[in-house]
Amino acid sequence: MRGLRSRRLSLLAATLISALAIAACGGDDEDGGADSAAGSGTETTQSAENKQRAEQAIAEFTGKPSPFPVEEPLKRRPEGLSMAFMDCGTPICGLFRQLTSGAAKAMGVEFTSVKGGATGEALNSAFDSILERKPDAVIAPAVDPVQWQRQLQAFKDQGIPVAVTGIVNESEYGLDEPPNATVLGREHTERVGKLMADWVYAKYGEEANIQFSWVPELAFSAVARDAFGAEMKSLCPSCKVRNIKIGVATLGNRAPQTIVSDLQANPDTNVLVASVSEQFNGLPAALRTAGVTVAKPGEPLEAGKKVAVVASGATPTNLQYLRDGQQTVDLAVDFPIVSWTLVDAAARGVLEQDSTPGLPVIQFLTGEDIKGDPSRGWTGYPDFAERFANLWQGGGE
Repeated sequence: MRGLRSRRLSLLAATLISALAIAACGGDDEDGGADSAAGSGTETTQSAENKQRAEQAIAEFTGKPSPFPVEEPLKRRPEGLSMAFMDCGTPICGLFRQLTSGAAKAMGVEFTSVKGGATGEALNSAFDSILERKPDAVIAPAVDPVQWQRQLQAFKDQGIPVAVTGIVNESEYGLDEPPNATVLGREHTERVGKLMADWVYAKYGEEANIQFSWVPELAFSAVARDAFGAEMKSLCPSCKVRNIKIGVATLGNRAPQTIVSDLQANPDTNVLVASVSEQFNGLPAALRTAGVTVAKPGEPLEAGKKVAVVASGATPTNLQYLRDGQQTVDLAVDFPIVSWTLVDAAARGVLEQDSTPGLPVIQFLTGEDIKGDPSRGWTGYPDFAERFANLWQGGGE
């Protein structure tokens, strides 16, 4: 019996040794698999960390607006000043014209508007007309200074402050130096592009397959595109981002069809992102014709059939889309406050009061956030007019 037990123990030991040897050999043979499993765990951990980072980034602008951009009162009331507005001819420029006109009236300054156009010739003609008027200050939205360098230099030579918006090469032309000022400059534009990427990744993670549309004629559009792409690559190297161009002349007419045609040509796409919300004006009808629906926040996506629609800078039309469930989210820019800040900055330039405004007010909006009449636009501070009126009473020495 003792000999039998000894043989059994020897057999068991041999079996265990063989099993261990086989496992060891198997480990060598499947080394790639082991590394892959470890890598997958690392990747999952990194994805979780990236998602948390993205969620933290958008939390600051979700459910509440960013801080009010102006705090310092004017030295004195700027009554009697004259300001000229260069209307670039796009719908968003028209909105700025309307809003800045109201701000100028509230400030008590004379306000005139000169309409330009999409061509360099039309823009130069408009700026020449403003030069002839010799206003105390000039306001110009989203027109690259490279197109009106001669007039800009003339404004500088004559000591006429210029306040601009939608300019991303402001430092190259001294538009970020007193008495000039830039609202919606490069810093803001890069912030917007980055935050849209954060929102997409926070909501959809590695599932996001993105079409990003941008407008070559608008310099800030390319900056937003690059900031979005860089942030998405940082958060999700495997996510696809495909850039398509939307001509400025097609905004409000052919742009939606360009977006939908590209979507149909790339049916694995499930997220549509625009550098500026105006690119999506008219998109819901084009999507319906193509049999594509828009996902509400939190709803699952279906490539080529149910997509998220994400943009920044909501016009009243986009606000209506949000309310109707025809746009998923918008990183809205407080255009009323931007416009009043432009008038405020122009006045400070004339008064030789160095006060650079803070970054524009922004907030992520979904359909649930649209409470009032969308046609009146969005503001994060309904009392903004009163706030500015108090700043414009003077006494800021």
